[in-house]
Amino acid sequence: MIVKVGAWLFIVNGVLGVLSSNTGPFGMGGPDAASVLLSALFLAVGIGLLHQKVWARWLALGVSFLTWTIGSLLLLFIVVWALSEGKLGAFLAASFMGGVGGAVVRWVLFYLLVMLVTVIIDYKLFFHLCSEEGCEEFGVTHGSIGTVALSVVAWLVIMFFDASLSRGDAVTRALASMSAESRRREASNHAQMERDRAQLREYEESRARAERAAQLQNRQEDDRVRRQEEMNRIRAEESARREAEQRARIEPQSTGTSQEDEKPSSRILKCRDASGGITFTQGYCPPGTKLVEMPASE
Repeated sequence: MIVKVGAWLFIVNGVLGVLSSNTGPFGMGGPDAASVLLSALFLAVGIGLLHQKVWARWLALGVSFLTWTIGSLLLLFIVVWALSEGKLGAFLAASFMGGVGGAVVRWVLFYLLVMLVTVIIDYKLFFHLCSEEGCEEFGVTHGSIGTVALSVVAWLVIMFFDASLSRGDAVTRALASMSAESRRREASNHAQMERDRAQLREYEESRARAERAAQLQNRQEDDRVRRQEEMNRIRAEESARREAEQRARIEPQSTGTSQEDEKPSSRILKCRDASGGITFTQGYCPPGTKLVEMPASE
């Protein structure tokens, strides 16, 4: 009877390991490749026990021994710790509380109860498989110390391999997560770079438009200055032309008057030098002489 109970315990552990994270000998593990392989091994052991396979008995010896010994020590440690800290009563009282705290305490108590039942079943299964009745049931020779030792070593190797594979899967998941994060950051950086490029292009286009507007304004200003200079030049030429015309109209009159003023006189003049000598000249007295008025009769 205990063999069938133990077999179904292995099968349930295997199924839970596939469906959830309960894959270890104490119902703990992770839903990765290592956990799936370990769950498959538990299913195989359970089915093998139901069919009374020798290899299933050999594997069940090791795992049942490790479960009831380690599980018993763990439960004993928890009880001793709770009693020494004086928290056992408070812990049990908290299970009647409502809310999240009470739910967590009730879940812990249920888990400890499952562990206790598992320890009892594995304890009974281990000693049944080691007994004469159990050996006869599987058709093996009684005296299983060496077999138990080899089975325990095999399970330690399996657990070490499972832990290594779990770490490898964890590392793989971490690397995948890092790779996804790296891709996300790269995409974010690429998007940021595109935004920066767009802003730079917009800035350059704005600057180019400003430069073109400034050049156009400078050209317009230069054109205005040239037009103003041209108008000033035309006005200056027009003013110079009018002044020239005015001078042209004034100069003939001035020339005529001057010529009349400068025309030598034909009148006879009486000039006296320093010695008292008299000289008659026409138009003007020579240098060194003085004009002497003549009577009208002369």
